[in-house]
Amino acid sequence: MLYVFTGLPGTGKSTLARALARDRRALYLRIDTIEEALADGTGAPCGPHGYAIARRVAADNLALGHAVIADCVNPLPVTREAWHAVAAEGSVPYIDIEVTCSDVEEHRRRLETRAGPKLVWDDVVRRDYAPWDAGRIVVDTANRSPEDSYAKLCRLLVTRQDPRSDPTRRSDLTRIHLRLPCLEDEDAFLEAVRRSRALHARRVAPPATRDEFRAFVGRAMQPTYRALLACTGDGRLAGVINISEIVYGRFCSAYLGYYAFSGLDRQGLMREAVRAATRYAFRELKLHRLEANVQPDNAASLALVRACGFSKEGYSPRYLKIAGRWYDHERWAILAR
Repeated sequence: MLYVFTGLPGTGKSTLARALARDRRALYLRIDTIEEALADGTGAPCGPHGYAIARRVAADNLALGHAVIADCVNPLPVTREAWHAVAAEGSVPYIDIEVTCSDVEEHRRRLETRAGPKLVWDDVVRRDYAPWDAGRIVVDTANRSPEDSYAKLCRLLVTRQDPRSDPTRRSDLTRIHLRLPCLEDEDAFLEAVRRSRALHARRVAPPATRDEFRAFVGRAMQPTYRALLACTGDGRLAGVINISEIVYGRFCSAYLGYYAFSGLDRQGLMREAVRAATRYAFRELKLHRLEANVQPDNAASLALVRACGFSKEGYSPRYLKIAGRWYDHERWAILAR
């Protein structure tokens, strides 16, 4: 898959491109970095050479089966078509992502305060930047935090049916899909938690206050942690998936946690969500093993992990402290195939 990020400097394009590269474990190509190296401190313009180098490096890596993320202004139809040609050469799909900032004052402030080489606002807005006449994803970052903008991008990737966007990908049965949480989910999430107190008793302690929910959103995309919402086709919250303690190196493993919300439990939705999360962990996070720990009297959860292909590995007395008490858990795991 080739992702091409497009937009003027200061819109937040590079922030989103780097976040997606980390999540996809993809090759990240930033045109500014290549052009700065070509100029070698002289400030001399390098013309189209930076783009040409990036496209050849992208082609080599696409041929090896790697996902590639290009971060560039990409201002003209000719530059956009050149990236499409790279995807066609490698017989891979591509997605164009245009990042904008509709608040002019905010855009100018970001540009003038950002790190790195300083750019003049008037020069940026007077650039030759052609309007798009083809389909692309548009993310307007005005009045949004980087985390909210990235969550918006992930939701938009769903609408384009990106086959590698597993955190927000619909399951095979299309009843459920996963996506990142964002601040706009606060009221619906907290209401679902309140509604599910009896269901969650002794099992899990989800975020239950506004501060706890905002902290949950803030850590949703940490290097060692992923939080995903399981949503129905009409947008209702069916439950939550947590992939925690992500470790690479020789281990390549993580813990999988999950919980349903009352009213949408016992309908097989979380089984679909866990299967989608397992695909994401193995295909996108490149993990080797997922471990789920389940209380031995939780028959529904035990049936779920068994149905999703997990195998029982052992029993852990007084394993996890929930609401002030220690509880025994059965240890279940699944390996990448």
